[in-house]
Amino acid sequence: MLSTPPWSIIRAMSREDSQFKLRLPADLREQIEQAAQESKRSLNAEIVARLEESHFRTGQVDAIPSAKKAREMAAQSRKRTAIEIRKEVLSELQIAINKGATMAQVDLRDMGLDEMSDAEHEETTGDVCRELEAAGYTLDWDGPDHLSVIFEQ
Repeated sequence: MLSTPPWSIIRAMSREDSQFKLRLPADLREQIEQAAQESKRSLNAEIVARLEESHFRTGQVDAIPSAKKAREMAAQSRKRTAIEIRKEVLSELQIAINKGATMAQVDLRDMGLDEMSDAEHEETTGDVCRELEAAGYTLDWDGPDHLSVIFEQ
């Protein structure tokens, strides 16, 4: 067991750090490399960050992460939430279209949007909102976690 959690030590990897060979399917490596580029990290740093975050999310921690690390993990969580929101919007659009409706009601209460600042909310929902508006939909937010997607004119 580590005496100091890995996220509390912000430093460059060194020769003293443990090394091992890792086999990855080529497509997974490409996905992680893409994520590393987007995060402006090396492949190794991306893998380490994801492992640290996963370890923290499972609740297997015994120390408080640094504020910097908490901000990084929260930003990654918002990215995952944005992907889930897009999936939910697409699902509700499909349901509305199949029912012959001209509006989809998207309930996002379980996404934690009500606990976010306005800037965090925009960061999390902005891309899908811009995508919908570019496609000609009208959007109406009823609070931070209820979105109406209107496609009638």
